[in-house]
Amino acid sequence: MEKCYMCDSEGTTNEHVPPKCIFPEKKDIPDGEDYKKNLITVPSCEQHNTQKSKDDMYLLFFLAVNIISNELAQKQFGTKIMRAINRSPHVFTEFTKKSTPVILKEKDGEIIHTTAIEIDRERFDSAIKHISHALYYHKFRETFIGDIQVITSGLVDLSNEDSVEVNDKIQNLGQMVDKFLTSVPSEGDNPEIFNYKLLKEDEFQQVIIQMNFYCNFNVVSIMRYS
Repeated sequence: MEKCYMCDSEGTTNEHVPPKCIFPEKKDIPDGEDYKKNLITVPSCEQHNTQKSKDDMYLLFFLAVNIISNELAQKQFGTKIMRAINRSPHVFTEFTKKSTPVILKEKDGEIIHTTAIEIDRERFDSAIKHISHALYYHKFRETFIGDIQVITSGLVDLSNEDSVEVNDKIQNLGQMVDKFLTSVPSEGDNPEIFNYKLLKEDEFQQVIIQMNFYCNFNVVSIMRYS
């Protein structure tokens, strides 16, 4: 029996990577397209499989409500997330308890009135780190040991006076990673929902994973070995 993707315990269950809830149900797609083709799974112990189920829905919520995500993300919000909200409205009230009206200006000059929702970065990053661990295990069949830095160009920092400078740095770093990974093939059989690029740099003792959710939401993990 294989080990858990996160620890030395026995992998007694299978964990989907990314979480299965990210992928739309056939019943929610008008044309019946299958967006769950060949989903990645890795062995997991019971603890690491079950303890993050609420974080999986948290991740889906913020991916789906992000303004840059595609129409399939919007479909997820109108179907799967709305069903979950109806079952547990208090949970999603907690997700959005800190929100601020904002005005965005598109490149073509169009003005958009929307709402910025404060995200729990520790919780969001934890979900991304679990996916990073799992993709690493899927690729190399061993548990990653080290530190992970999460860089999220799909999120905007509005928390302080230096937010513009901080956001510019994040966007620039994301663009640098794009160029750096240009020749790395993209993987994932459901690219409208999720695909990724992975590069192992032995010289620098690190692995770079670029994840793309719903076509436009990019997240980068820099995994450095201990």
